[in-house]
Amino acid sequence: MNLLYDDFVYERFTTSTNTEVPYAYWVPENYDASKSYPVVVILPGFGQGYIENASGNNEGVQVASDIPATAWLQEAWTGTDEDVIVLAPQNRRIGSGTDQANAMVELVNWFTGQYSVDTDRIYASTVSYGSVLAWAALTDHPGLFDGVLLTGGFVASQAQANAIAASGTPIWITHGTGDHLLNVVTTGQTSFNRIWNAYIALGKTPAQASFLVKYTEYPLSAFYEPDQHLAAAPTYEDSSILKWLLAQ
Repeated sequence: MNLLYDDFVYERFTTSTNTEVPYAYWVPENYDASKSYPVVVILPGFGQGYIENASGNNEGVQVASDIPATAWLQEAWTGTDEDVIVLAPQNRRIGSGTDQANAMVELVNWFTGQYSVDTDRIYASTVSYGSVLAWAALTDHPGLFDGVLLTGGFVASQAQANAIAASGTPIWITHGTGDHLLNVVTTGQTSFNRIWNAYIALGKTPAQASFLVKYTEYPLSAFYEPDQHLAAAPTYEDSSILKWLLAQ
């Protein structure tokens, strides 16, 4: 049995503020430094954060327990044979969301300098709490990501929505209608509406706004397991959404 988890390399990055960030990454086996590769940064949920105690730690669980990281290694999921580099930081679950986002951004900027990366194709895909880091990065570091897939996430504030509209970063938000942890009305729907309306306020047409921020809501029937918080599951079953991200 070949576990894709084992194909990742597990390391730690030390930020300029002396914060250690555990991370995992995967580079295609046929990596060619003469080519430029897109990078997908996986921002996992809070439950996939790093914990250390007397009995050990759960370093690497962001790859083992979530769908997105390993999905990008499989053409059956992505619907394309294009090779991508995958980077999966693990949240230390300390400090504010902004602090965590800044550490993640520093890692991304360093990591993408280590390989032959297409700097116009750096993407983020989030699960649940990973959205907090994405919203902060999109606000404080506009231009870092060229497209974001945000699944089952927390709500974007109005200030964050305004900043995202100003930057023009394409975003696709997905959420489960019956999400039992993050109410869809106050999170997914509100985030979409705030960003869409922010585009309209900047003079975009409804068609232009809908091109830049997309929204998909999944009913219970879309979930193989009855966990409507994990919107990443039906999202990643739709390869057209993953191909959309790579096209940004």
